[in-house]
Parts: sequence; C-alpha cells; structure tokens
Amino acid sequence: MKKEHENYINYLQNLTETNLNDLPKYVVNNIKFKDPLHNVSGVNAVKIIFDKMFKNIKDINFVVNYAISEGDICFLEWRFQGRLRGKKCDFNGTSLLKFGRDGLLKEHIDYWDSGANLFAHFPILGWVISYIFNKIRGA
Repeated sequence: MKKEHENYINYLQNLTETNLNDLPKYVVNNIKFKDPLHNVSGVNAVKIIFDKMFKNIKDINFVVNYAISEGDICFLEWRFQGRLRGKKCDFNGTSLLKFGRDGLLKEHIDYWDSGANLFAHFPILGWVISYIFNKIRGA
C-alpha cells in the first residue's frame, strides 16, 4: 500500500474537529466527495460536511477494518460508531478512494445504508422504513 494511502486512512481514523483544517494536506482542492447524503466538490464543502457531523454526532469512533490498494485506487471497509440525538449509531460501510499521481486524494465515495443506519432512528421515518422493510421481507 502506498504511503499516501496509509496517511489518509490514518487521518480519517483520527479525524476530529481540531484537526479538520489539516484536510488540504491530504486532498486536492477540487476533491469530489459522495455518500448517501451528499455529493459535493471542493475541500471547503467536504470540511462543512465533516464539521456538521461533529456537531450532530457525539463520541465518534471510526475504524478502518480492511484496506486494499492497487495503483491510485484504494478500497476501505470500515465501522462508524457514535451517538446521534443520544441514541447509539453503529454501522459498517465501504469507501472507494481515488488518488492523483501527486498522491493527493481526488475522489472519496462512501457506500453505506442510510435507511437502516440513519433514517430508521427518526420517529416517523423509522416507522415508515421498518414498514417497507417488513413488506419486502414478506413479514
């Protein structure tokens, strides 16, 4: 695995409000970031997403369980834990990371189930999502 990949993974696992401003050391200025809730470009837009995350989710623990890289591409399997509105938040996801030849990250795409892992914790949405999941399962 390339050192740049390891450095970014380490940064993600140790990301806090206090070191959020270090993001430009690891990514290009026009980075593309996408997850089930966002699709943005630019380091400032990504910083805003992470800043909101830290304001809304407490006791965050992000651990990369597996990382595989080939050339400028890196895949991660990770676990995210925290407390959202006082309730435990705990789910797994994956990330596709694309680095430029300069070693800086140019694209970060996260894959995780927002319905079961986030929206299901909201009172009305949770009931609707559970109802839909049960109908699909035939319960």
